[in-house]
Amino acid sequence: MNFRFLAPRVASETNSERLLALEATPELAQSLYESSKDMLTERGKQAFRGQTGDAAERTPQKWIEKGINQQFEVTNYSEYSGFSAFDLKKFANMALYFVEQVPQVTKTKLNKLLFYTDFKFFAQNTVSITGVPYARLPYGPVPNDYSLLYGAIENAKQLTEEVVNDGVTERTFFTTTANFNSALFTEQELAVMMDTVQRFGHLNAIELSERSHQERAWQANDTGKLISYLYANDLTTLK
Repeated sequence: MNFRFLAPRVASETNSERLLALEATPELAQSLYESSKDMLTERGKQAFRGQTGDAAERTPQKWIEKGINQQFEVTNYSEYSGFSAFDLKKFANMALYFVEQVPQVTKTKLNKLLFYTDFKFFAQNTVSITGVPYARLPYGPVPNDYSLLYGAIENAKQLTEEVVNDGVTERTFFTTTANFNSALFTEQELAVMMDTVQRFGHLNAIELSERSHQERAWQANDTGKLISYLYANDLTTLK
């Protein structure tokens, strides 16, 4: 089976392309309706409402969630998703878990915590937790299109970024603005997430990046390429 894989791009290009793609989905037609409903007849309004489904499914966050999930359909159930389907809710809540458990998590460190969790769980169960594909970038493995994903989570008011300046350096890290939903995860999944915190929570972003550079998952792939979950069996952290 052939898959079309998209390498990560700079944030502005990625967000621009993805927003255009989201606007093209039927779910986002509601925004067009809101801007032009005054020009529609009552019959036209009723016809439109009949095509857009239940009101609970027409919230902006529902549109974004469904649109982003659709963006990852190309890798679903493949070796690049850990033979799972991408789930934005699960991905977002795994990110929330690490931000809650580990103080001042930077984007670079969060990317590695997610990678090690998904890949370790795959090594043990032959499926990933989130279904997100990971790509090889200079600072280590990252969720593909992570700027889009974190932007959606921030847009849903679940995460926010804070900047700290000690007069010498400036650091940006995540803080939570929503509660982690443990009900989305099995006991096995939660156990692996906890193990990741115990193994790596004390490391800073540079140390964790250097650790990830020791993995074949990073060494055997070119920059920008998606990483097969089959490399999970070679993780040095499991030895």
